[in-house]
Amino acid sequence: MAGQRNLYRTQHQRNLIMRMTNKVVLITGASRGLGLSLARRFAREGASVALTYNTDAAAADRNVEALVAEGAQAMAIGGDISDPDAVKAIFAAVLARFGRIDIVVANAGRELIDTPITEIDNAMFEAVTKTNVFGTFYTLRESARHVTDGGRIIVISSTTTIVPNAGFTAYAGSKAAGRLYVECLAQEMGKRNVTVNGVVPGPLRDAGVIANLQENDYQALAQLSPFARLGSVADVEGAVLFLASDDAAWISGHHLVVNGAAKV
Repeated sequence: MAGQRNLYRTQHQRNLIMRMTNKVVLITGASRGLGLSLARRFAREGASVALTYNTDAAAADRNVEALVAEGAQAMAIGGDISDPDAVKAIFAAVLARFGRIDIVVANAGRELIDTPITEIDNAMFEAVTKTNVFGTFYTLRESARHVTDGGRIIVISSTTTIVPNAGFTAYAGSKAAGRLYVECLAQEMGKRNVTVNGVVPGPLRDAGVIANLQENDYQALAQLSPFARLGSVADVEGAVLFLASDDAAWISGHHLVVNGAAKV
C-alpha cells in the first residue's frame, strides 16, 4: 500500500510539473527579466515557447539555445510591439512554426518612474505610451484573433496602477490601460472559453528597474510588506502559471495582485 501511495504521489507531482505539455506559449518581452523567467518556467512544465525581443537578438538567441539544450521546443522572434505590422508578423511566425497559440503572456513594456511630470518631455511620454498602451493593444488584438478556443491571455501589469506615487504619472497611466483591456476583452473572449486576466506584480528584486539598487534601498522596500521581503520573479511565475492552467478555467476579467500585501 505504501508503495502504491508513493507511486501515485510521484505521478501526481510529475503531472503538476508538466501541466503545460502540448501547449504553445507566446511571451512578449522575454529576452530578459520576468519574461525570460516565465519562458524558462513554461518550458520546464512542458510547453513549446516563443519569446519576443525588441533589440537584443544575440541574447534572445542564447536564451533559445539554452532552452533547446534542456529539451524544450523554443524560438525567438524580433519585433517592436508598438508597430502593429511587427506584432502581426510575430504571431504569424509562431503559427508557422508551431501551428497554434494556446497562451499569450503580454509582458513587454517600457518603464518610466521617479520622474516628475514637469520633466517628462514629449518624446519620453510618447515612447512609454506607444509601448504600454498601443503595443499591449496590438498584442491583445492579435491574441484575440489567433489564440485557440479554451486558451489563455494574460497581461502583466504593475501595482503602480493601484497605488499612486509621485513621479509615476506617465508610467502608471500607460499601464492602467492594460487593466481595462483585460476587463473588456474578457467579455469578448468568454464565448470561446478563452480567459483573460492580469497579473499585477509589485517591485521585484531580480527584475525591472530596481534590480540594481543598493542593499539599503532593498531593505527599505522590503519593509513595506508584512512579509518583510521583496518579491521575486519566482513569485510571479506561480501566479502566471496558475492563470494559464486548467485550474483557472473559471477565472476571467480578474487582476491577481502579487506583492505580498505591500503598500507599494
